[in-house]
Amino acid sequence: MGLRAKFILLLILLNGLILVFCLAFYLNINRGNIIRHEISIIDAVKTALLEEKIAVRGMFIFPVSSQVAIMENAERNLDQNIADLLTITYLTNLSPIIDNSIRDIITERYASRMAASELYNVTDRIIVGVGSTIRATANLEMINQYAIINNNAMLRERTQEFSDLLFDIERNIENALANFDLQYQTIADERVTIERNAIITFIIFFLTITLLSITAGWLIARSIINVTHSLDRASKEIDVVFKNIHEGIFHLDESLKIGSLCSKHFEDLFRNIDFKNIYFKEFLRDIGVSAKDILVTDDYLNLFFDDKINPSLLSQANPLDKVHISIIGENKKVQEKYLSFIFSMFTSSSNEKAILGTVKDITEEVLYAEALKEEEEKSREKMEHLVQIMNIEPPIMEEFLEDSQDEIDYINNLLKSNRPDYRRVVNEIYLAIHSVKGNAQLLGLKNISNLLNRIETNIKDLLETREIKWENVLESTIQLGTTQENLDDLKTRVKELMTYQSKFKNLQEKTGLFERTLNKILVTEGIKEGKILNLDCANFNSKNVPKEHRKIVKDIFMQMARNTIHHGIEKPDEREKRGKLPQGTVHISLKKDTAGNIIYSFKDDGNGIDAEKIAKMAQKKGLAKAGTVMDLSEAVKLIFNMGFSTAEEDSVLAGRGIGLNLIREKISSANGKIKIRTEKGKYCEYIIFLPYKPAE
Repeated sequence: MGLRAKFILLLILLNGLILVFCLAFYLNINRGNIIRHEISIIDAVKTALLEEKIAVRGMFIFPVSSQVAIMENAERNLDQNIADLLTITYLTNLSPIIDNSIRDIITERYASRMAASELYNVTDRIIVGVGSTIRATANLEMINQYAIINNNAMLRERTQEFSDLLFDIERNIENALANFDLQYQTIADERVTIERNAIITFIIFFLTITLLSITAGWLIARSIINVTHSLDRASKEIDVVFKNIHEGIFHLDESLKIGSLCSKHFEDLFRNIDFKNIYFKEFLRDIGVSAKDILVTDDYLNLFFDDKINPSLLSQANPLDKVHISIIGENKKVQEKYLSFIFSMFTSSSNEKAILGTVKDITEEVLYAEALKEEEEKSREKMEHLVQIMNIEPPIMEEFLEDSQDEIDYINNLLKSNRPDYRRVVNEIYLAIHSVKGNAQLLGLKNISNLLNRIETNIKDLLETREIKWENVLESTIQLGTTQENLDDLKTRVKELMTYQSKFKNLQEKTGLFERTLNKILVTEGIKEGKILNLDCANFNSKNVPKEHRKIVKDIFMQMARNTIHHGIEKPDEREKRGKLPQGTVHISLKKDTAGNIIYSFKDDGNGIDAEKIAKMAQKKGLAKAGTVMDLSEAVKLIFNMGFSTAEEDSVLAGRGIGLNLIREKISSANGKIKIRTEKGKYCEYIIFLPYKPAE
């Protein structure tokens, strides 16, 4: 017989003995498990009996009405456990004493159950006979006293009957509990027998297996050597796999330390970090993950070792699903990367739980997604631009672009001027940007108005600083390049739209263009503020505005329109309370005087100028002392100051206190004058005098 055959024969014999031993051992264990299970059923009955006994005794002490519910619950629990007694077969077959005891328990339970039913009937009659004021809190003693005080013989009789039933039930329970003493002695003796047989069986089979093991030991040793060689080959194959797989694979032990086994891709990805046998949180810190994310990740990974949590659900809460890091690349330069970590639980050969981690470089995927999102955003903005343009008449858009370009060119010239009075330069830039922003807002060009509003905010913050440096000016206006790009894009769109329209109809003449624009702004922007406005231009003809006045008049009237919408005209319900029509009206006019001036008028029938409100706002902003009383002329002067506004907070439409100051600056630059006529609650009229000399 050859070595292999001998080894196989001995191995079969050894396995057979082990199998017989395991079977006998299993039968003993199974027998013990059955006994323990059936004992637990009996213990549960005993516990339920004790609970019922406590509930019965509670009837003498605690309020009867509330104790009845406790008693009923104990009864239900005991009934369930009594029903479970019927499933006990092994112990009853093994011990007649246990069988008789269980039968006695069931019989006595039937007797106590009948007594309990009578008890509930008596309880209901007792509770009904007690006064409503003490019914919820009365115990047996209180009910008995109540019956004596009220000389209620029937209630006393029922109380006595109730007490007798309680004593009967308690006696039945004590009899049932007494039977358990007999059961436990039998069970203890049976356990000793089982354990003794198990030990004898184990010793016999152990000695037999030991002798056979010595005989087969040297054969097994040779097999181990062969297996070792096989394991070496398998280990080399695993190394080949780990070197060629294109994902970073690593594992973490229960202390969250990185093990020594990892894929080559993982080593290449973090070649400049000594990551082996260090805590994973230290590794994350070395690759630049934030402290907050490290803390969250540490708590997250510890959840894998919590037996109460299903590991498959943890993938949805992975804090390292996408993480941005900075690592040193092959050329010793810092590289920005996006990595995705995935974690799963596995059990090692030593039956220890561990975490298998994989990491993947998703930088290209993330950058592609961001580029796609950016492109989609640009497409959306272009579509919004197109929709906004299509709602504006091309001639109006042309005028806006022309005026805006003039303002942008003016700002660029200021930035190139190298003037030393930086604060004055910044202030002029501020006014120019506000002018373009206001016109864009009124035309509904939200992208441009929002962009300019951000620039305006930066410049306002700059003006509030003590010292202004030239580099601060450049930083605050750096986004003007984006504004110029938007304007250039608008010019292209407008040209395309006008070319398209010219194929189907002649463009509208510019006759009345200014009036139509102003009316449209008053109506559309008024609706946004919840107001109704219309324009009366019976005494105004834009054809009579000299060419040199057109831009300044348009800018002034547009700014006044914004002030009227936000501050001047009231909402319809407020106007009706004042006895006015629901819709507000703006009147514009122009005429010539004998001194060679053209007089422009802008009048609304709204709130007028409220000197008291202006005084309060001036005090709030620190421009006037507390308790200062202003007359109308002082209030009018104040509203032209830079930065003063009656609006409670800044918005794209109002609140920065630039509008009227901008109007005054533009009129002064044209050597003109402005007057205001107003009456609180009725009207406000701006009268502008601009000099004009007709060409000879």
